Amino acid sequence: MAFLVSPGVQVNEIDLSNFIPALSTSIGGYAGYFNWGPGDETVLVTDEGELGRIFGVPNLDGDLTESSFFTAASFLKYSNALQIARAIPS
Repeated sequence: MAFLVSPGVQVNEIDLSNFIPALSTSIGGYAGYFNWGPGDETVLVTDEGELGRIFGVPNLDGDLTESSFFTAASFLKYSNALQIARAIPS
């Protein structure tokens, strides 16, 4: 401990940055309408780019594919694994 001759404030810096960041390990599942892709089977998707390559990006005309794509993309922003099944309308 340091000795102060006159009244004062002693400042100590303590490095608390030695922590392990929490990683998201949750896996979700989603079935939705998409433009193309494998139907009636599950596919593991790890990011939004892969989602667009496999199932196609929406054309923003307000149909069901837009809602399905953005719901799945929102989940992938916070996780790194989503099992997706493409629903094919009859």
